[in-house]
Amino acid sequence: MSDELGESSALPGIPNQADFYRSCVKPIVSSGSRVFVVISDALRYEVAVELTNSLIRDTKGTAKITAMQSVFPSATKFGMAALLPHRELQLTDEIKVLCDGEPTDSTESRNKILNGAHNGNVALTYKTLLGMKQAERREAVSRAEVVYVYHNAIDAVGDKAATEDQVFEACDQAVLELKNLVRLLTNDLSAANILITADHGFLYSYKPLEESDKAEKSFVSGRIIELDRRYVIADGDCTADHMLKIPLKHVNSDLAGFTPLDNIRMKKQGGGMNYVHGGISLQECVVPVIEFKNIRATSKKFVDVKKAKLQLISQSRKVSNSIFSLDFYQKEPVSGKTAAATYEIYMADAAGTAVSDKKTVIADKTSNNGSERVFRERFTLKSLEYKKTDTYYLTVVEKGTAGEIDRIEFTIDIAFVNDFDF
Repeated sequence: MSDELGESSALPGIPNQADFYRSCVKPIVSSGSRVFVVISDALRYEVAVELTNSLIRDTKGTAKITAMQSVFPSATKFGMAALLPHRELQLTDEIKVLCDGEPTDSTESRNKILNGAHNGNVALTYKTLLGMKQAERREAVSRAEVVYVYHNAIDAVGDKAATEDQVFEACDQAVLELKNLVRLLTNDLSAANILITADHGFLYSYKPLEESDKAEKSFVSGRIIELDRRYVIADGDCTADHMLKIPLKHVNSDLAGFTPLDNIRMKKQGGGMNYVHGGISLQECVVPVIEFKNIRATSKKFVDVKKAKLQLISQSRKVSNSIFSLDFYQKEPVSGKTAAATYEIYMADAAGTAVSDKKTVIADKTSNNGSERVFRERFTLKSLEYKKTDTYYLTVVEKGTAGEIDRIEFTIDIAFVNDFDF
């Protein structure tokens, strides 16, 4: 990969972030539909996978995730610009990124660029949208074909030295906030098409960094214009030891970009060193694209979320010992619209009173191999008198609900009972 990046910042055959608007947004607009684009700063691919699964499981819509390569450097000002509609990106002498000559470093400037693509398109921050009343939200997007919503939960925490060690808590918070944002967009604004993506990912190291994990700016020969933990921008004729040189032709610049190899950080004053981005590691430059489609319950395509079901597969319906085992089969793997479920299982008499201990089975297996979705549970009968002429019931209840999921008839024929009780 490094050899190819040495020639061009974009790897061949991989969707590129700079083509996002043209490849992902424009086709939806061209079909006559409105599209909401949620850009979550530093939403790393693995976190987006968790979000995708949560959207599938907890909403009425469908979601799928793909990926694209971020522009280099994998930093906010470059990624945010690349996601906007543009013919070309430009890097100024002040290291600001322009879209067709327009600045891109604020929500207001991005709103102007979106509005230039279609009069009525709008850019909003997540906090602004949340602070509006429903009528204000509807008015704000009433003439829009494309709405960009900027969300910042991860980078806001990770990019500060004082809070960078809380970045994974911030990832959990981001998943929760983005899922709630999808609900708000679908419920309040009737959003049918939502794209969720990011400007970049991030690297994180728990352990304190050794000196061998740090690179000196003296590694770069010549004038350095901008230096961050994971990239350097310098004059075009510069060279650098132990660093990969990446051309900046994608931002119409003759300057040179450099990135440290592996997970090495550049030394610089201020800021944290554990949470970083800007380089070309997969964690930094693999950018998620989640396509969410809201499906109405009346649609033929609607598939409701269902819980994974358990089935008793032991053949005998007779208990001959006070301690006995039964086998249960999880009928489908947890995936897509099939969610995990927790069941409580016990033997009961005709009145519904438990006559055995209660076992908890968590049906959360994801394997497509049915043999890996079998549970064996061992039950112990209470010290009671059992009549072989009476009917007993293996009872399956989903925890947190009142109703029985299954009630299977058994007979109990044992010569003696326990000398202890529960």
